[in-house]
Amino acid sequence: MILGRMAAPFKRIKISIVVKLSALVAGSVVVTALAVNEVYMRGSNQILIDRSVEGLQEEAGYFQAPLQGIIDALKEDAQLLAHTHAAMGIVRSSQHGGIDPDDGSSTTAELKRRLATTFMEMLRTRERYRRIRFIDADGLDLLRVERFGNRIERAREDGLKRAGEEPYLRPALNVAPGEVYLGEPSLEHAEGRVIVPHVLVQRAIVPMFDDKHKPFGLILINMDLGAILQKARSGLPENRTLLVANASGDYLVNPDPAKLFASDLGHDHRLQSDDPRLLKVIGDLKRDKATYVPEDARHGSVLAFRKFHFDARDPNNFLGIAVEAPYRDIIAATDSVSQRGLMFSAFVALVSLVLGVWLLRLLIRPLNNVATGVVRYRKGEKNIQLPTDSPDEIGVLSREFAAMMAQKDDEDWIKESLVSVSRNLLGFKDLNGFAEALLQTLAPSVGAQVGALYSSSSFTGRHSSNESETLNLMSVYGYRRDASLPESFRWGEGLIGTCARQRSRVLVSEIPAEYPRVASALGEAAPRQILFVPILFENSLVAVMELATLGSFTELQMTLLDQLSFNVGVIMNSISASMRTQELLEEAKQIAGASA
Repeated sequence: MILGRMAAPFKRIKISIVVKLSALVAGSVVVTALAVNEVYMRGSNQILIDRSVEGLQEEAGYFQAPLQGIIDALKEDAQLLAHTHAAMGIVRSSQHGGIDPDDGSSTTAELKRRLATTFMEMLRTRERYRRIRFIDADGLDLLRVERFGNRIERAREDGLKRAGEEPYLRPALNVAPGEVYLGEPSLEHAEGRVIVPHVLVQRAIVPMFDDKHKPFGLILINMDLGAILQKARSGLPENRTLLVANASGDYLVNPDPAKLFASDLGHDHRLQSDDPRLLKVIGDLKRDKATYVPEDARHGSVLAFRKFHFDARDPNNFLGIAVEAPYRDIIAATDSVSQRGLMFSAFVALVSLVLGVWLLRLLIRPLNNVATGVVRYRKGEKNIQLPTDSPDEIGVLSREFAAMMAQKDDEDWIKESLVSVSRNLLGFKDLNGFAEALLQTLAPSVGAQVGALYSSSSFTGRHSSNESETLNLMSVYGYRRDASLPESFRWGEGLIGTCARQRSRVLVSEIPAEYPRVASALGEAAPRQILFVPILFENSLVAVMELATLGSFTELQMTLLDQLSFNVGVIMNSISASMRTQELLEEAKQIAGASA
């Protein structure tokens, strides 16, 4: 009863977790100080040292998650380029007299131009990428697009180079179809020579095969890995030294520039030669980390080493990440803690006995809630209650973790929705069927009850100028296609035409009274919001999609629509090209029949 009254005012005070832990430790130290002070201090100092050393290992592993995400995105982009219609068309046309047999009209030069546009667009949106190349099996550039500062340029045909005997060329050609070859990080080369100034790159390479399953060439992306590693270095404390090496031991990050890039620059400064203790770890596939404490505490350093296996296809391809810290800095912290502990224990000896139990219970309960929530989230549960209203660091931690879960759930929803919608849009041979499937799949995904898709007449080949261009109704969803629904809009007419002209998303919340209502067997209601989304391909308008909802479109749903519109534009362009090819073939048959 008495403890309860004493605890009441403290519940209204914002007590930090540092104060709570200090009070708890100080109470234990003061009670036992007279008998076991020396033993206890030595033991606590050793614990602090061990934890500091373990913290170095955590710092060495800090870079793995963001680096893995960047490399995974690089692999996905390489796969995407290799599966574009233009890239595969170049392979086909090279074996059929320079004409792509898939459509019977696209020349190799035209396909290269389309692929170059895709390359340039990817470089424009991926600031880390420096160069994208299409190389034939003999190492000759078929197409190369490069970044020069703020400029992105396609190499002229007379300026195309030969990759030479680069170490990645032959191994990449031997990779199985569908896989991505990740070369060992090294300096960027041109015609077999190291480019100056030096740029550390990570290469992602996808082999291309002809219809006889023979290697035809490679799609290659060079990513600026050096800038990424330097940015990661800035997140470490100033008294830490970051060392990064590839699987061969070549330094990729080192405070001494003269030791960098041994294999590329022809010197012998390597991680294992500077610290022979790492030889066993680097050569042992079963060991991924090691920590070394120096014998000389005054002048030595603690080294934490960890392997980062970024290539699941090849366990021998990894980055060695080492974080080094002066041992004297680690033990200096223990001296400071010892002095503060002795002084504070004398001051709070009487109070600690009374408050120790209460503080312990007050501390453990929310920590247990956070720990339990983390475990449940890891196991896949979504509805997790955390102490987000706690006024101390536990509340901050809970709120940040809750925000992380929400962000992760949003990202997962977008990825799953993209995959689900894209899977339902494959295999169509005509635009009308595709448009109907698009609305039927996409509208429910973003909470829309009605929708319509208007295709650009210039895209379907009916007009060639903006003045005469119209937007024609292709498909509807959620209501009958009758006279009340306009069959077409002129360029710039209405919100559909405005969206087409601006080529940007338009969201309308003030709905006119005459707008068609959402109807069902039980009644009808006016929509609350209308969203217009332009669908583009290579900066040309393909179609405009209109969606209406009884609720409100969220930022997450609109982000999904923005990302999906690019894929829809590519697919519709591919279907349209196939349909045009089929029409030309039919016309040719009719002409041939008439001539006969």
